Amino acid sequence: MLRLKIGFVSLLSALALGACGTESTVSGMPAGLDSLVSNTVFEPQVTFLNDGTLLMTWRERTESGSDIFAAARTSDGRFGLPVRVNDEAGTVESYAHDGMRASIAVGSGANIAIAWADSRAQIRAAISTDGGLSFAPAVRLDQAEKPAYRAYPAISFDASGDLHAIWIDSRFAEPGAEEPADLYYAKVSDGSVAEKNLTENQTPSICGCCRTFISAENDFLTMTFRNTTADGFRDPATITGTADGDFSEPQAASDGLWELRGCPMAGPIVAGQEVLWNDGSTGKMLAMVSSISEPMARRVFSDEEQGEWITRRPPRAITTVDGRNSLLLLPGSPMSRLIAKNGDKWNTVANDLPPWAMSGAHEDGKLYLVGVLEGEFQFETYMFP
Repeated sequence: MLRLKIGFVSLLSALALGACGTESTVSGMPAGLDSLVSNTVFEPQVTFLNDGTLLMTWRERTESGSDIFAAARTSDGRFGLPVRVNDEAGTVESYAHDGMRASIAVGSGANIAIAWADSRAQIRAAISTDGGLSFAPAVRLDQAEKPAYRAYPAISFDASGDLHAIWIDSRFAEPGAEEPADLYYAKVSDGSVAEKNLTENQTPSICGCCRTFISAENDFLTMTFRNTTADGFRDPATITGTADGDFSEPQAASDGLWELRGCPMAGPIVAGQEVLWNDGSTGKMLAMVSSISEPMARRVFSDEEQGEWITRRPPRAITTVDGRNSLLLLPGSPMSRLIAKNGDKWNTVANDLPPWAMSGAHEDGKLYLVGVLEGEFQFETYMFP
């Protein structure tokens, strides 16, 4: 079951809804990853696997280009030696932007897959069956014959272990152009790749530079992305489907908000039956929520709760060992927030998390946060009451 798909049940007793702070913070480089102090690290992430392994992933620029690395935490609490995820050195897209971070899917046991856009205009994914200690040679997800702008892959395992992927693809645009673009899908089963254009029946384009999201939990596929409507709005849409390849047409998941003829670079995610994203159409970056059944977008926080706080990046799912928590990280300013769903409302669990936080994982009252501050890798452990 995919850890990035958020389940909605009660929080662990270690987390109190409405709490606005943490008792203590432990900072410092994790044991075994001291080399990251002197390296140039981009888009770090922490993820729990189904076997309880905590996996750290990140991207580095090297002499040959850009690479993705992974390191697994061992039983003694240390991280093992980093392994390169991309089998061909220096071939990962070198553009440093948080939205371009690798996509991670957690499968059964110690299975994990990582997908990325590479420097040859390809979308690739590598699978590990040993908890990130090694990765098989990457498979190419797009099956296009010619180079084109391709970016923002999202991946998810289904119950049978097949890998499902979506990404933005502008193979029908002018050379080098981001739009018009389509949402492409691929299924990887027993090493074979089957590709499909999910938006070929619509015009003019999907939004070309907002991250996508997919979940294949229980073999039911939910995909969300920013669509572009005929009247110029660029807001979240979803496509649903089955693991055997039956897909719906795109459905609007929000009423029109973003009317500027440009990309907000803030992709949506799915949490339960809702879609969440950050939006700047009012001139202030706000966290928004809606759904297919209730497409009228509404703010996550009231005016009183919002205050002077603004979002800095789209919401992030917090992975857990047991997969039971409904926790989202909202990177923001002046501090980031942790929120959880309680009934029909999202409540603040903590509002004093560092603004550099990009990714998080939670176990036994500990919240592990990673990010980058002024070019330097950051890792902190927060203890909740």
